[in-house]
Amino acid sequence: MEENYLLYRIVVFFFRLFCITLHFPKINGKKNIPKKGKCIICANHKSNIDVVVLASFSPRTLHFMAKEEMFKNKFSNKFFRLLYSFPVRRTGAGIETFKKAISVLNNENVLTMFPEGRRVKEQFLDEGKMGCALIALKSKTNVVPIGIKGNYKPFKRITVNIGKEIDLSKYFNKKINKEILREVTNLIMENISELSGISNKNYEGA
Repeated sequence: MEENYLLYRIVVFFFRLFCITLHFPKINGKKNIPKKGKCIICANHKSNIDVVVLASFSPRTLHFMAKEEMFKNKFSNKFFRLLYSFPVRRTGAGIETFKKAISVLNNENVLTMFPEGRRVKEQFLDEGKMGCALIALKSKTNVVPIGIKGNYKPFKRITVNIGKEIDLSKYFNKKINKEILREVTNLIMENISELSGISNKNYEGA
C-alpha cells in the first residue's frame, strides 16, 4: 500500500505540473470533497485528461474505474493498478468490477466514476448509466458531483466545479429497482449538467 501511495503522489505531482502549464485550471468547491470517509465522485467525461485533472487537484487519493483496454499488457496493468485503478468493460461492469468498487468504498476511500460511460465531445451530456447509482445505493454512499468546463486546448483554461454532496440516504433502505436507479442517476446527471454548464438532452423540456 505504501508503494502504491508513493507512486501515486509522484505521478500526481507531474500531472499537476502538466495541468498548470497547459490548462491553467480553476478549481471551485474543493471543500465539498469530504476530508475523510467514503464518497463517490461523479463527473462529466470530455477527455482522458479528465482523470489527470481530477487526480491532480483532489485533496484525497482517488480510485478510478478505467476501460479494460488499458490493462491489456503486463506493464500497463501493473502501472494502472499501482495508481488505484481497476478495469471495467465498456459493455458494462462485471461482478468482479462491482465487488471491487464496493470494496473500495467499504474501506472508506473515494471512488471516481464517469456516469456517461464514455468520452462525450458533443454539445449535450449523454444519458447517465445506472451503474453509479447501483454502487452508491448498494454501498450506502453519497455522491459528490463535478462539472468540468473547457475543451483542453493548449493554454486555454479548464474550470472544475465541485458541487455539494448529494445526500442519497432516503434511498438506502428502499428496495432497489430500475425506477429508483433511474431516479438517482437522473439526479446525479442534473447536478453534473448544472456544474458543467452542459445541457443534458434527456432532460430538455422536463
